[in-house]
Amino acid sequence: MTDLEKSLYVAWIGRFGKKKVLELTANQAGAKTSDRIRALIKASSQATLNALLLEGFRGYFHQTVFLRRPKQAGQTIQALLKVKSNSDDRVHVQSREVSANGDRARLLLMVTRRMDFVLAQSSSIHAVDVPFPVALDISNNALIVQVMTMQSGVFTWGKIVGQDFRRILTFVRADFFNDQVLAFIGSSGGDSGNYLDCSKRAVELMKSERVDTYGGKYEAGADGHTEHKTVRGKGKKALRESRPKDFQSLIGAARIINCELIFRSKHAGLEAGSKVALYPSIGKIAFRSNLEGCDPDGFIKAMAKP
Repeated sequence: MTDLEKSLYVAWIGRFGKKKVLELTANQAGAKTSDRIRALIKASSQATLNALLLEGFRGYFHQTVFLRRPKQAGQTIQALLKVKSNSDDRVHVQSREVSANGDRARLLLMVTRRMDFVLAQSSSIHAVDVPFPVALDISNNALIVQVMTMQSGVFTWGKIVGQDFRRILTFVRADFFNDQVLAFIGSSGGDSGNYLDCSKRAVELMKSERVDTYGGKYEAGADGHTEHKTVRGKGKKALRESRPKDFQSLIGAARIINCELIFRSKHAGLEAGSKVALYPSIGKIAFRSNLEGCDPDGFIKAMAKP
């Protein structure tokens, strides 16, 4: 494992949340949390670290999720199981989990992104190939791509790379990693199917009393859209209360472009207070709050139901 990879694992494991990090590093020596995480990494096998990252996607990491409906899930699973990664691949298979009857697979991938930074001292460009973990889950019901949210600043990236930076020239966007994974599936002989339009599920959720909706955009006519928002913050009301007519228009739409939700009570694996942005017409979910203690897989499966 390179120094860059070790620093990345420190950053990734640090995103589990304080409580989980303390649990994971309880038996590791070190005054600082980062030192204990480094000790954990040193003492762990690659298989253990892979399993840890997959656990993070199941219930701890801020993440963006992309949903598709596969056409030939079984064939795609078999194709991906035959892939042999090498160090030159931009998408590298780290681990595979397959169900007993072979109808579901979960893969941990490392997707490399070339990142450019401006050095603090010389103002020259410093380029680094950075691997990012992505979870891929395939079954007959859905093809799910989960990308960790990593909008770190200049100081954090400087610590990870081991340089002093003035600016970041390459930003980490989830859509890039999703596109890379879809291309990887195709080049491996698999089929990623089509985006899953979960507008119906989004409307059902907004109609319930479980969530507060603070904004939404929906298709209006053949070539247009309409957007409604309310100001968020302490003491501010959700769209249902502050602009009821606009709310009714939103939940009456056939296709929802996006909506911003905060959960009022526990539902489908998410705790009260969870913040989620949905982009239902393209099958995209962005979890905007700490998921410690939640089960995002439960919510993802609920949104992916036919």
